[in-house]
Amino acid sequence: MIRLKQNTQIIISLVLALTWALLFSLDATLGGAGTMGDDTQETPCEEIISTETPSATEIVPLTTLSDMWMVRIRVNKDSPPEITNVISLPEGRISGGKGGNSSLALYTSNDILIYEVQFTPVFTFGEPPTVHEYVEMIIVIPRFAEASILRLLTPYGDASYDLE
Repeated sequence: MIRLKQNTQIIISLVLALTWALLFSLDATLGGAGTMGDDTQETPCEEIISTETPSATEIVPLTTLSDMWMVRIRVNKDSPPEITNVISLPEGRISGGKGGNSSLALYTSNDILIYEVQFTPVFTFGEPPTVHEYVEMIIVIPRFAEASILRLLTPYGDASYDLE
C-alpha cells in the first residue's frame, strides 16, 4: 500500500513538472521570454504608421505606411508577365522581398531606379501539387512623387506601366 502511494506521488510530480515545462516553453515561443503573466513587455504586433513619404533607403518591408500602390500582376510560365491593375491606396503594408529571379521596380522619367521588390514566382501549388501556366500576385509598394514608370521584370520577359 505504501509503495502504491509513493508511485502515485511520483507520477503526479512528473505530470506537474511536464505541464509546467510545456507552459514555460509555450510562453517563450509566444514571445514571453519565460516570464508568464508579465504584461509590461511591448508586443511585436504594434505598428507605426508614417504620414511622410520615405526615401527608398528608409523603407522597411512589412511596415504600414500612407500613400501606397497596390499592384496586381500576372507572371506567366512561358511568356512575358502582365501588370493587370494599379490602385492607389491611402494606407498599406509594404510587400517584403529581397532576392529572387523577378522584380517589380519604380523608375523616374529619367530611368533612375527609386524602389524595387524582388520575388520568385512559384508555379507549382495546390493539393495535390499542380503545375500552373501562370500565377497572379498582389504587391504593395510605396508611392513616390517622382515615380513615373513601373516595371515588372522576370526571366520570361518584362512589362511596363506608365504611372503618369
